[in-house]
Amino acid sequence: MASQSSEFWTSPIGGNWAYWVKAAKSIGEFVRGNKLAPVVIAPVFAEAAPAAKRVIDLGIRGGIRAAHLHFDDKIYMLDAEQWTKFSGSIIADSTAKLANVKKVSFEQAVLLGSVAQTLG
Repeated sequence: MASQSSEFWTSPIGGNWAYWVKAAKSIGEFVRGNKLAPVVIAPVFAEAAPAAKRVIDLGIRGGIRAAHLHFDDKIYMLDAEQWTKFSGSIIADSTAKLANVKKVSFEQAVLLGSVAQTLG
Protein backbone atom coordinates (compact mmCIF):
# COMPACT_ATOMS: atom_id res chain seq x y z
CA MET A 1 0.00 0.00 0.00
CA ALA A 2 1.36 3.43 -0.95
CA SER A 3 2.06 5.86 1.83
CA GLN A 4 -0.01 8.99 1.95
CA SER A 5 1.61 12.32 2.72
CA SER A 6 -0.23 14.76 4.95
CA GLU A 7 0.06 17.25 2.05
CA PHE A 8 -2.39 15.20 0.01
CA TRP A 9 -5.98 14.56 0.91
CA THR A 10 -7.84 11.81 -0.88
CA SER A 11 -11.59 12.04 -0.86
CA PRO A 12 -13.62 9.06 0.34
CA ILE A 13 -15.36 9.12 -3.06
CA GLY A 14 -12.07 9.23 -4.96
CA GLY A 15 -9.65 11.82 -6.20
CA ASN A 16 -6.96 13.92 -4.61
CA TRP A 17 -8.51 17.13 -3.36
CA ALA A 18 -5.40 18.83 -1.98
CA TYR A 19 -5.66 21.81 -4.32
CA TRP A 20 -9.41 22.16 -3.94
CA VAL A 21 -9.31 22.16 -0.15
CA LYS A 22 -6.51 24.72 -0.03
CA ALA A 23 -8.12 26.93 -2.71
CA ALA A 24 -11.56 27.22 -1.08
CA LYS A 25 -11.22 31.00 -0.66
CA SER A 26 -10.32 31.62 -4.31
CA ILE A 27 -13.06 29.22 -5.45
CA GLY A 28 -15.60 31.22 -3.43
CA GLU A 29 -14.30 34.48 -4.90
CA PHE A 30 -14.60 33.02 -8.41
CA VAL A 31 -18.15 31.78 -7.80
CA ARG A 32 -19.26 35.15 -6.40
CA GLY A 33 -17.28 37.22 -8.92
CA ASN A 34 -18.80 35.36 -11.85
CA LYS A 35 -22.28 35.25 -10.29
CA LEU A 36 -22.49 31.49 -10.77
CA ALA A 37 -25.72 29.78 -9.79
CA PRO A 38 -25.63 26.35 -8.12
CA VAL A 39 -27.13 23.37 -9.91
CA VAL A 40 -28.68 20.15 -8.68
CA ILE A 41 -27.25 17.04 -10.23
CA ALA A 42 -29.89 14.34 -10.84
CA PRO A 43 -31.15 12.01 -9.62
CA VAL A 44 -32.98 14.53 -7.51
CA PHE A 45 -34.67 13.40 -4.34
CA ALA A 46 -38.32 14.42 -4.07
CA GLU A 47 -37.75 16.91 -1.25
CA ALA A 48 -34.97 18.70 -3.19
CA ALA A 49 -36.78 18.95 -6.51
CA PRO A 50 -39.00 21.99 -5.80
CA ALA A 51 -35.99 24.08 -4.72
CA ALA A 52 -33.91 23.20 -7.77
CA LYS A 53 -33.68 26.00 -10.33
CA ARG A 54 -31.60 23.99 -12.76
CA VAL A 55 -31.51 20.19 -12.69
CA ILE A 56 -28.86 18.41 -14.73
CA ASP A 57 -28.77 14.68 -15.38
CA LEU A 58 -25.35 13.99 -16.84
CA GLY A 59 -26.22 10.34 -17.42
CA ILE A 60 -23.11 9.19 -15.62
CA ARG A 61 -22.31 7.51 -12.36
CA GLY A 62 -19.14 7.90 -10.38
CA GLY A 63 -18.36 11.58 -10.75
CA ILE A 64 -19.12 14.65 -12.79
CA ARG A 65 -16.93 14.67 -15.87
CA ALA A 66 -17.71 18.24 -16.94
CA ALA A 67 -15.97 21.35 -15.60
CA HIS A 68 -17.45 22.23 -12.23
CA LEU A 69 -16.60 23.63 -8.81
CA HIS A 70 -17.74 22.59 -5.37
CA PHE A 71 -18.24 25.45 -2.94
CA ASP A 72 -20.28 25.81 0.24
CA ASP A 73 -21.87 22.36 -0.28
CA LYS A 74 -23.12 23.35 -3.73
CA ILE A 75 -22.02 22.49 -7.27
CA TYR A 76 -21.37 25.11 -9.93
CA MET A 77 -21.06 24.08 -13.58
CA LEU A 78 -18.61 26.06 -15.73
CA ASP A 79 -18.72 26.69 -19.45
CA ALA A 80 -15.52 26.55 -21.54
CA GLU A 81 -14.74 30.27 -21.09
CA GLN A 82 -15.25 30.12 -17.31
CA TRP A 83 -13.10 26.99 -17.04
CA THR A 84 -10.31 28.62 -19.07
CA LYS A 85 -10.38 31.60 -16.73
CA PHE A 86 -10.46 29.47 -13.57
CA SER A 87 -7.83 26.97 -14.73
CA GLY A 88 -5.55 29.91 -15.55
CA SER A 89 -5.45 30.65 -11.83
CA ILE A 90 -4.46 27.03 -11.15
CA ILE A 91 -1.62 27.29 -13.67
CA ALA A 92 -0.43 30.61 -12.19
CA ASP A 93 -0.52 29.20 -8.66
CA SER A 94 1.36 26.05 -9.70
CA THR A 95 3.94 28.03 -11.67
CA ALA A 96 4.62 30.28 -8.68
CA LYS A 97 5.06 27.29 -6.37
CA LEU A 98 7.27 25.38 -8.81
CA ALA A 99 9.49 28.43 -9.35
CA ASN A 100 10.67 28.12 -5.73
CA VAL A 101 11.14 24.35 -5.66
CA LYS A 102 14.70 23.04 -5.40
CA LYS A 103 13.97 19.36 -4.65
CA VAL A 104 10.99 17.00 -4.71
CA SER A 105 10.40 13.67 -3.02
CA PHE A 106 10.04 10.50 -5.06
CA GLU A 107 6.24 10.54 -4.62
CA GLN A 108 6.07 14.18 -5.68
CA ALA A 109 8.28 13.46 -8.70
CA VAL A 110 5.93 10.67 -9.80
CA LEU A 111 2.91 12.95 -9.47
CA LEU A 112 4.56 15.91 -11.20
CA GLY A 113 5.97 13.76 -13.98
CA SER A 114 2.66 12.03 -14.58
CA VAL A 115 0.69 15.26 -14.71
CA ALA A 116 3.25 17.00 -16.91
CA GLN A 117 3.00 14.19 -19.49
CA THR A 118 -0.71 14.90 -19.96
CA LEU A 119 -0.13 18.58 -20.79
CA GLY A 120 0.29 20.01 -24.28
